[in-house]
Amino acid sequence: MAPPTITPLQALGVGADSIHLSKRPLPTAPDGRYHWQNKAQPGQSIEGIKNKGGIVPDPRTMAAFIQQAHHPDAVDDRLGAFSAGLDLLYKLPADSDARKKLGDTAVGTFYNDLPHPSGIYQPSVSFLGPERSFRSADGAGNNLHIPDLGRAGMPYARNVQGKWAYAQTALPDPGLVFDTLFKARGERKTHAGGNSSLTFAFAIIVIHSLFRTDHRDWNINTTSSYLDLSPLYGVDQAAQDQVRNKQEGRGLLYPDTFSEDRLSFLPPAASAILVLFSRNHNYIANMLLKINERKCWSDPPPTDDAKRAKQDEEIFQTARLVNCGHFMGMIMSDYVAGFLGQCDGGAWKMNAFDPITLDGVEVRRGEGNHCSVEFNVLYRWHPTLSKEDEQWTKDVFDRASKGKPAEELTLEDFGRAAGETFASVNRDPKQRTFGGFALIFPLRDSSSLQKPGLNFVIQEEVSYTSVLLCIFANYACSACIAHGLPPTMC
Repeated sequence: MAPPTITPLQALGVGADSIHLSKRPLPTAPDGRYHWQNKAQPGQSIEGIKNKGGIVPDPRTMAAFIQQAHHPDAVDDRLGAFSAGLDLLYKLPADSDARKKLGDTAVGTFYNDLPHPSGIYQPSVSFLGPERSFRSADGAGNNLHIPDLGRAGMPYARNVQGKWAYAQTALPDPGLVFDTLFKARGERKTHAGGNSSLTFAFAIIVIHSLFRTDHRDWNINTTSSYLDLSPLYGVDQAAQDQVRNKQEGRGLLYPDTFSEDRLSFLPPAASAILVLFSRNHNYIANMLLKINERKCWSDPPPTDDAKRAKQDEEIFQTARLVNCGHFMGMIMSDYVAGFLGQCDGGAWKMNAFDPITLDGVEVRRGEGNHCSVEFNVLYRWHPTLSKEDEQWTKDVFDRASKGKPAEELTLEDFGRAAGETFASVNRDPKQRTFGGFALIFPLRDSSSLQKPGLNFVIQEEVSYTSVLLCIFANYACSACIAHGLPPTMC
């Protein structure tokens, strides 16, 4: 058989395609694919749904929906109506009315299931002035009528009314509860959704944005109840001032610096993600000054101290709002979809920023938020710890306890070891390290931040890029199940 022939025109086309493909930029998506490769499912169009043949109902899912319809005020989580509803949302066409209504219902249900301040202050109002244009460092004033709602330093809220009283002697032993319900047994089970440990490194940032219990008074939450990236920016004005480079008047953070000291004892991927948010803030601040949309800033910044401070504050707070918007957008889309196992091929996300009306009643916005003690206790992801992160955590415990096995530690031993370990953390955020890597900044001026790429080097000439790749290792996390907590977390 004669070999297939190719015409000169076809050869030219193949060559042109090869050159084009070789010079195209690398994909920017976190999964390493180009956008066109992540095409929506056939269900993204009505015709696709028809060709595919309708959504086949699962008897268990139907039972969950029927149970929910008959008992709207009671939810049996074991039937899986919540996850089944989200799965349906992901399969509906992106522009369909059904998807819009179901999405609004989901967000409205999440919001209305929790207690909120009285609605006597209607309609909502807003005020003018620079102090009202930006969010305070400690979360105060997000509800104009109850300014302390969600502020750092306030007691936790309580969602569940205390109806039953038990004597302390009638409660089970905490160790027995842990061993019976939580402690891992047998072989490790891989997460069913194939999630990597990065999903839960991001979860660490979410958790530390909302919870920071005062160990002198466990009723007090010393961070705000808002997704305001407080691990990056700090829980109050004093902490925020430690990470800000105010001298330059450009609204910048100090390079690769974040406020949260508790991350020093957690797997370093969370710290690396915060470094990226720190760099994103400085990128946004530089772009704001470069664009200078209202022509109210100057570059170079003013030499007058008061004018330079005003410019720095405006740029910083604007960049902070944008950065927090990115953070919340990631939570509402990639993060929630990722740990629910709904991220493959779907485009729906919880858009909590759009106006939503349910049954003719507006789902109100701008009322504030206040974290509850129940949320603090239940919102934990320790069973998902990867094998590598479990070993990292064990090594930290071993160093803190000077090699004494965890099962032999008393409460006094743990308190003493934890106190000594926390005391070793540098109080200056600019001088801290994470993951055992000491950062060296060859250039600390603002011009270094304008250079593309990861331009800071690591001790012993190791590039920061390679360290970040090492820190971002794609470890497989464990399934979030009962009896899944590693012994290290005892």
